[in-house]
Amino acid sequence: MQKRVRYNWLRIIVISIIVVSLIYGIFIVKNMAKLLSENSELKQQNEELTKQKKSLEKELKNVNKPEYIEEQAKLQLKLIKPGETLFILGDDDPQQKDKENQ
Repeated sequence: MQKRVRYNWLRIIVISIIVVSLIYGIFIVKNMAKLLSENSELKQQNEELTKQKKSLEKELKNVNKPEYIEEQAKLQLKLIKPGETLFILGDDDPQQKDKENQ
């Protein structure tokens, strides 16, 4: 009788250890999958930021060139040279459109 009780306790302990190990393993696998997914997202974000950095570095090289300054003055400030004619075809200001809609 006593051997049977010890055998049952031993069986319960072994089964408990196996169950806890399986549950722990499942959590590890889920966490690993989450980390791998996050890693791939961060790699993609890193690539996009690297492209943006290269683009901004290229633009920075042109900032002090007269052609770039003239282009930005025309695009952003709507400035023109003497003898040029400015044509405004549409409203590019989204805030103005919002005010008109309200």
